[in-house]
Amino acid sequence: MASESGIMGRDSCWKYCTPMEGNKNGIICNYCGLTIKSGGITCFKFHLSHIDPNSNTKKCPNVPPEVK
Repeated sequence: MASESGIMGRDSCWKYCTPMEGNKNGIICNYCGLTIKSGGITCFKFHLSHIDPNSNTKKCPNVPPEVK
């Protein structure tokens, strides 16, 4: 558990999501509740920013402009 919190502390985007229990790459968006089961914080950033070079990530409909 200590190593996970160390990794989570490195990126400021972690304050906008919740890690999934039992899935170290899974994330739940705090704004819309979308579950991202793989891709980790990188895919989550695409979700929040609405910028995805591969167009694989659903855009967050509730992200505030200052976070986006």
